[in-house]
Amino acid sequence: MIRRSVAGRLLLWLLPLFAAAIALPLILMQWLSDAWLVGILSAVVIVPLAAWLVHRALVPLNSLFRALSGSVSTYRDGEYNFCIHWNARDDLGDLVRAHAELGEVLREQRQGLVQRELLLDTMVQNTPVAMLLVAAGGDGVVRVVFANLAARKLLHGGWKLEGQRLELALESPAMNLVGFEHAAVSTSDKAAVARAQQHLQTPLALFGIAAAAGCVITSHELHSPLF
Repeated sequence: MIRRSVAGRLLLWLLPLFAAAIALPLILMQWLSDAWLVGILSAVVIVPLAAWLVHRALVPLNSLFRALSGSVSTYRDGEYNFCIHWNARDDLGDLVRAHAELGEVLREQRQGLVQRELLLDTMVQNTPVAMLLVAAGGDGVVRVVFANLAARKLLHGGWKLEGQRLELALESPAMNLVGFEHAAVSTSDKAAVARAQQHLQTPLALFGIAAAAGCVITSHELHSPLF
């Protein structure tokens, strides 16, 4: 099959126009002796004909350009199922085929990314480690934006935590905090209770919440016979 360029296609469209532009003045000069009148009449015929031929030649090109622009918009929106067909074997055909190959590559990359996201979400959701992600909303209040299954079961009875404010509670025997269960009598016992109370007064550091999370303490309470 013969391969033609875009310039060659336009030239084929314009060849009849060139022939008419040469032949028409020669024909008119056989009946008219005024060269200016011949030129004016030739222009009246040739110029509209040229405009019509150029328009007809550019119609498929304009349609192709609009289709390419639309496909780029769909790529921007994350849709890669848009397909463009161009019959001619020319430079624009190469462009359309390259564009189709680009869409195929983007589609495969998108599918791979979605599969990796699903795999990561499955791993995070099913890990036995409770995981929470918190962030400040438009009202400035820090709320839970993500919680895996372990966090839901541990903190909210299996119910969703997204959109909830985070409240943490620590219940522990005194033995784990100060090393004894009886009332503080000796100086060392009182010093141990004071150290434990000082640590418990800083819950953000106690639970290891990073400052980048933007969490703030709205209230905290300590309840123990030792304090």
